[in-house]
Formats: sequence, structure tokens, C-alpha cells
Amino acid sequence: MIYSSIPTHNIKSFRQNPGDKRLVEPRAISDLNRQTTQQTKTWIIWVGTFGIFLPNTIGVTGKYIVAPLSLLAVIRFLVAISNGSRRILACDLFVLATVLWMIGAEISVTGTLSLTTGSDALGFVGAFIVARAFIFGVQPLRTFIRALKFVAIALIAFSALDTLTGHFFINDAVATLFHDTPLLITKGTGDIHRELLGITVIRATSTFNHPILYGSFCAFAAAIFLYSEHRMFSRALYVGVCLLGCVLSISSAPLLAFMIIVSVYCYDQFFSRSPSRWKLFWMAVFSFIFTLCLLSDRPLGFFFDHFTFTPQTGYYRVLIWQNALNYIAISPFTGDGSIWQADEILGDSVDSVWLVLSLLYGLPVSFFLLLATLAACVGIRPTGKRTSLSFGMQRLGTAFSVVITVFVFLGLTVHFWASIWLFWGLCLGIRASIKEYASAEVRTMVRI
Repeated sequence: MIYSSIPTHNIKSFRQNPGDKRLVEPRAISDLNRQTTQQTKTWIIWVGTFGIFLPNTIGVTGKYIVAPLSLLAVIRFLVAISNGSRRILACDLFVLATVLWMIGAEISVTGTLSLTTGSDALGFVGAFIVARAFIFGVQPLRTFIRALKFVAIALIAFSALDTLTGHFFINDAVATLFHDTPLLITKGTGDIHRELLGITVIRATSTFNHPILYGSFCAFAAAIFLYSEHRMFSRALYVGVCLLGCVLSISSAPLLAFMIIVSVYCYDQFFSRSPSRWKLFWMAVFSFIFTLCLLSDRPLGFFFDHFTFTPQTGYYRVLIWQNALNYIAISPFTGDGSIWQADEILGDSVDSVWLVLSLLYGLPVSFFLLLATLAACVGIRPTGKRTSLSFGMQRLGTAFSVVITVFVFLGLTVHFWASIWLFWGLCLGIRASIKEYASAEVRTMVRI
């Protein structure tokens, strides 16, 4: 057994104080993970976290950052597997299947692999493997959260400059530097401006490619800070800053995601002593959906009318789904990126990551990605009176489960690409690492 040499002293440290919300590591598990944490390159976590969210230069800058880091991660992860200190999870296999199907599907249809598909596939799996290799254990998670705080504050500060100046401040500056001239922004054109508190302002993007992507990041960051911060003031500060970012994006989806995240957090806190709270939660969600469909002859219309800034965008998305499903049925296994481009609705925009993946690469890609999400989020159950994770790690496991679940939900009406696509892979890898860490702790406790 690879954990047979772990000292059995201070076994009481496994029993965490339920009132202590700090991210702490029991001594025996600290001994288990000391080799990993000592060898972890802190700078890799900081560079990876910052690099993902850099504005586009010559292409998606984050992919250029992830590529070399992923090579280091693959080497580190394979060495750890060979010496028995790490394990391959089902989530790893499903993520690998997702990107391999993307590549194989395009080659089978077109005979070649485009730079876009290749970089998207490698960027996603690259961010995932960086998280699996380097963000494993308590200390690396602490480092990631510290880096994410700096990133979130910086991005939201840049977004405030968008709103105050009436221009995409960072993106325009980078466009001028790398592309000679930025895209002109004319007040009132397209979907660039909306009303905020009765004032027509530009929708903030910070360093992202679209306000919805920026707002979605703010909602995801809020979920992580809700569970990672043990002091009330710090939690309110960082979550409040993230809420400001969601507001400045003036997008319905991120604000809805934020409300869902806060509601789930409040529910989790209120029923924290109930081991069946998540079963009851999902029963309540599906019961609400069933009741809405039963009582309303137009449930989607009710949702669009009451939970979106502009209801017409919701109805437009219904048309997108109707048209997209017809084209997916033509080539369900490998997709075809050309047959739907001339469609009057889809040719303009496909506002769903699940539809985009299925249209381009076939339904199996969406299926594998959903399986990866499920495999990462289904955690280790407590055994007897011993918990499988310290209290702080349990909270972070819940946080990243919420983030990934909201990714899946928002993906119904939002297409994720560029930096937020890489962030999805990173969060999925972190959640898988937490699950593996929990499994290692259970084996250690049983051995002791």
C-alpha cells in the first residue's frame, strides 16, 4: 500500500471542528501530501491563473500560456502515476474522450484539422491537466484562491473603466497595439449598449470577448469566494465585488447565475446538518420545473418574461434550439461545420455551448463532457464517524461542484469560448483533484 508509511500520531486531527471554516489539513494527511506540496511550483499556479484571462493578442493569449504549462503538467502527472502517488480518475478519461472526439470528428468530415478546433481541444485539456497536476492538496488550493482574488479584482476594475470611458478600455488598447486599429464603438449599435439604472452605458467586457463571458466569470468567482472565505467581512467584500462585475456586464444569464449560486449557498448553510439536503434540493428543483410546465401553457415564456432583461432574446434562443436540433439530426455523430452556416438563424449566432459542440463535432462530445462533469462532482461519501475531507476541503468541493453545474446550466443559453472555455477546463480539473484527494484521505484513514 502506498500509504502504509504514514505515521499514526495525532489521529484526532482527522476530526475537524464543524465551526472552523478555514481551509486546514489534518496532520496525517499533511504527511501524505507533503511531497506533493513541496514540489508544487507556486509560480505555475499564479502564471496559469493570470495567463488564462489575458486579453486576446495574436489569437487567444491564454492558450499560449496554457500550452507550455500543460507539457510540464503531463510530465509531472505521469511521473506521479508511475510512482503510485496519484491516480487516474474516470473524469480524466471522459475529458480525454471529449477532446479526442472533437479532433477525430473534424478530421473525419473535412480530412484536416483546423487551428481553431485543435487549439480549443488542446487548450481545454491543457487547463484541465494543469489543475490535475499542480492544484492537488490544501496548499495548492490556497495558492489558487489567492491568485483568483487578484485576478477577479483586476478584471472587475478594468470593467469599471469600460463603463466610465464608454469604450472597451483594455480590449481596444490591445487591439490598437496588435491589430493597428480597434473596432469602432458607436452608441446604440447592436447589443453593445444597454440601460443601467436608467442610463445607457456600454456593457463591460474587461479582458473577455463578450459581456456575457465576463459576467459569467464573475458569477463563478463569487461561488468560489462564498465557500473559501471563512470571515464574514472577506466573504461579503469579494462576493460584493463579483456582484458589481455581473451588474456592469448588464447580462441576464450571469445575474441569474449569481442569484442561483447565492440561493444554493444559503440553502446549504441553513440545512448544513442534514445529510440528505442535496437529494431534497434536486427533488425540489425538478418539482418546480414539473409544476411550472403543468400550470403554464408557455413555461419558457414565463421564464423569459420574468428573468431576462430583454425577453425577445429568450424567444430568439428558442428558435436557435429548434433550428440547431434539425441540423444535428443530419449528422449526429460527427457533426458538420458547414451545413448550418447558411441558416438564417444559426448563421448569425448559436447561443449555446452544447449546441455548438454538437453541431461541429456531434452529440458524443456533449455526452462525454457531461459525463466528465458528473464523474468529477460525485464525491467520496463519509465512512462511519470519520469524514472523507476536512471541513474546509468539503466546502471547496461543494464550491467547484456548484461552479461546474452552473457552467452546464448556463451553457444552455451561452456559448463559452476563449478564456472562459479554458477556465471551465481548469475548474473541472480542480474538482477532480479534490475528489482524488478525498479518496486518498479515506484510504489513509482506513489504513491507520
